[in-house]
Amino acid sequence: MTERLVLPIDGSEAAWDALAYAISAYSPREVHLLYVISGPTNHPYHGDGSIVEDEVFAAERRYAEELFETGRDRIDDSALDVTTAIRFGQPPHQIVKYADEHDCTAIVMGSTGRDGAARVLLGSVAETVARRASVPVTVVR
Repeated sequence: MTERLVLPIDGSEAAWDALAYAISAYSPREVHLLYVISGPTNHPYHGDGSIVEDEVFAAERRYAEELFETGRDRIDDSALDVTTAIRFGQPPHQIVKYADEHDCTAIVMGSTGRDGAARVLLGSVAETVARRASVPVTVVR
């Protein structure tokens, strides 16, 4: 049994598939739902999170709270300890950092399955997390 999982969520079907897989395959004691705000690309504070009270981030925070509520509903297990967190910055870095800071035993995340030019140009959050994490990473597609 994996005790403490980090589940990065972004509202994609891949993220919800990863959540369902994590609950059924790992039977965790704790689940940490994590949403990372990287900020809009045209914002002068893109990705550093230094202006967290800025109205630019208000919609993102509301969206994250909606995702957390959906995640809790999908987990539907009152015995499971569910923690939610919002982080600011580059998603791969924040996911790995969060897992380390909270002594999580694994990361389970979805992947949209980009390949070819899109993967080269945009990078892959899941791939970067898998390469940098100090705990096992399961990528669900």
